[in-house]
Amino acid sequence: MSRPQGPVRHFIREWRLHRGMSLDRLGELAGVTGSLLSQLERGKAGYVQTTLARIAKALRVEPWMLVAAPPGDLGLTVFRDKLQRLSLDLDEEAAKQLLAFFERYPQTAGYLLAVAAQESARATT
Repeated sequence: MSRPQGPVRHFIREWRLHRGMSLDRLGELAGVTGSLLSQLERGKAGYVQTTLARIAKALRVEPWMLVAAPPGDLGLTVFRDKLQRLSLDLDEEAAKQLLAFFERYPQTAGYLLAVAAQESARATT
């Protein structure tokens, strides 16, 4: 199996700006230089998973979020679809608020969705 060629698309810059951080501040929190972050953001350098994980932790997101989409497009439509599958049919504004909460507290998201899935399964049995 061959490795993918070329840079992997990511949204580090968008998430950094969304969090209001400078390159140097994010670098300080992630344990990398602002220069390396600049190169990553411009596609001039690649990253390894451990670096992505440290950047994600500093941005208070999960690593997959950095490669999935920018903050404003994290997939409201997909997110609402997942909620509907759990019998949580929310209007757009409520879904946006819940998504914003999950973006702010990503560790909580998995737990809450797991609880909702369990409750949904109980309700259908």
